Amino acid sequence: MCEQYLRELGVKNTRVYAESFASLSSESRVLDNVIAVLATPPNTNSSVTDPVDLAVARGGDLQILQQLTDDDFASTPRGENINKFLVDQRDTLRRAMSKPQIQFVVYETHSRFTCENEEMVTTLVADLNNYAAEVHLEELRRAQGECAAEPVDTQAETSVVRIED
Repeated sequence: MCEQYLRELGVKNTRVYAESFASLSSESRVLDNVIAVLATPPNTNSSVTDPVDLAVARGGDLQILQQLTDDDFASTPRGENINKFLVDQRDTLRRAMSKPQIQFVVYETHSRFTCENEEMVTTLVADLNNYAAEVHLEELRRAQGECAAEPVDTQAETSVVRIED
């Protein structure tokens, strides 16, 4: 159904996987040739305006209907209700952003809560950038120790050259 919809939009060479993206093992070959990811992890669906329509679209999912009609849940993200969603979202994004050949990730939620949207993406990008910097510095230190070349100045300014046509 989803693949047919994508074909109607003109999207070609696409495979849709319905299983949890976050639960794929790091050895999984599923992502080997992937260059783009549409990440739609479970979320609070707090921006859904018609819960009945969403429940029907998901095959009569009564649990989501109950969740979306709970006044307390819809107005405030709290406790275990949101923690599982946040863990799934973080793990999904981390997996999508950890493969070097993936060129872009589209992250979608139906949530109005910033902790599921802007904060999630901003925090994860910062964490992954910090991790990449640590790995890079460790490689520089290792390379510096292996050869008796000049010391690597990790505090040196970086020059950006802009080339215009």
